Amino acid sequence: MDIKLTAFRTRRYPLRITLDGATLYEGTTPNSFGYVTIPLQQASAHAIAGSHLRIALSAPAVDSTPAAATAEITGQIDPTAVTRNSRTVLNIVETDIYK
Repeated sequence: MDIKLTAFRTRRYPLRITLDGATLYEGTTPNSFGYVTIPLQQASAHAIAGSHLRIALSAPAVDSTPAAATAEITGQIDPTAVTRNSRTVLNIVETDIYK
């Protein structure tokens, strides 16, 4: 699965991904310049079917670099990288799921 999250250059997200309640991934995303590839684990070598895929935070996000240290090429700070309060929100920009 490829996933793109907000503030991907400055923030790491501890995620739990489940399919119909079975955990396929649990770990923390690395910092990146866009998409992160997440290897989904399955119990067997065959593809599994399901109807409810859940991507959730398992803990608060980790700010690895201050937002001010990663100004855009225009000199502006990415507003999604600035933590405004202690509440963490998982903002998914895009997700691609492959067989």
